[in-house]
Amino acid sequence: MGAILLSIGWMQGAGTILGPGYLDIIGAPNQVSQIAPIILIGLGVDYAIHFTSRYREEIGSGNSITGSTSSTLKSVGIALTLATLATIVGFLTNIVSPLPELKDFGILVSTGIFFAFFLVMTFVPAIRTLLDKRAETKGNINTEAFSSSGESVLNKIAASSGIIPKRLKLVALALLVAISGYGYFSFTNLETIFEFTDFLPEDDPVVQTLDLLTEEFGGGFGETTAVLIEGENLATPEIHNALIESINNLSDKENIVVYAGNVAAESVIGTVGQLLAPQGAAPGAPPAMPDMELLGTLGSFGVDLMSGSQGIDALRVKDPGDVQGLYEYLVSTDPEAFLASLYFNEESTVTAQQVRITTSAGSLGAPN
Repeated sequence: MGAILLSIGWMQGAGTILGPGYLDIIGAPNQVSQIAPIILIGLGVDYAIHFTSRYREEIGSGNSITGSTSSTLKSVGIALTLATLATIVGFLTNIVSPLPELKDFGILVSTGIFFAFFLVMTFVPAIRTLLDKRAETKGNINTEAFSSSGESVLNKIAASSGIIPKRLKLVALALLVAISGYGYFSFTNLETIFEFTDFLPEDDPVVQTLDLLTEEFGGGFGETTAVLIEGENLATPEIHNALIESINNLSDKENIVVYAGNVAAESVIGTVGQLLAPQGAAPGAPPAMPDMELLGTLGSFGVDLMSGSQGIDALRVKDPGDVQGLYEYLVSTDPEAFLASLYFNEESTVTAQQVRITTSAGSLGAPN
């Protein structure tokens, strides 16, 4: 256990040296890197068990303490070296990951595994040799106890498991093919789901509040799906009207937030609608008159406000309408609001639009 704790401490120290402010090879500690000590505990215990088991067999066979240590390092040491190298290479494959957290995790764990292996191959044999030599000097070492390990229950169970490959070769081969086939099928059908609440305690108030909002009100703390539309010239009646049609088509789609029949979407269309909406009056007071000057200006660009359509359908532009002039006028009226949805290139042509749609799917409902 001392070797394992030392390896964890050395790994954390190496992480500091490799991290920000020093070598800057990896980033600051994160949620993923917190798994590294757990992995080291498992591998460190495994290494120590392999060494100790082989060492006990050597002592039980009548070998000296020094000779047992040497024989163990020559036999088990080679196997553990190869296993350690393979494990380190496996974790270092995370370096090619596009996620910085996984890169840092691979480097940090690989460093820790090397430290664990080094300590088990040096610190553990040294301490074991010193303690057993002291016990041998005092006459307290019992070689018969070491040799009895072969009669343990675990060894008998392990030996009995060899019946299948020895006597039932075809059955063993069939099991191998079946399990491998099932594993491959399952691997090709894996679904990746990220839920930020998985990193929080189940009794955390944030988790409980989010569950309540999701179950009772069909949403969480609010989320937005951004849609980027690009083209050589998006300021045409066809594209303008197609955008209106697309937003309307979302009203009956699952997980799309709709208010009073209108899709909750931030776009050039929605911003024009907000510009036309009369300001709220006091309760019981008659509604304010619309801005007739604004209506006339929009109509001059071809906006078909008199078509009798409701909602954003009233903002369609008749052909041939001047959508380019309409967008330039809107930006001059409220640059901050409309430039959040429109992009003009160096030639003042609208080449990109952004539509931000309010949704309630949550992270579990997001596409993989």
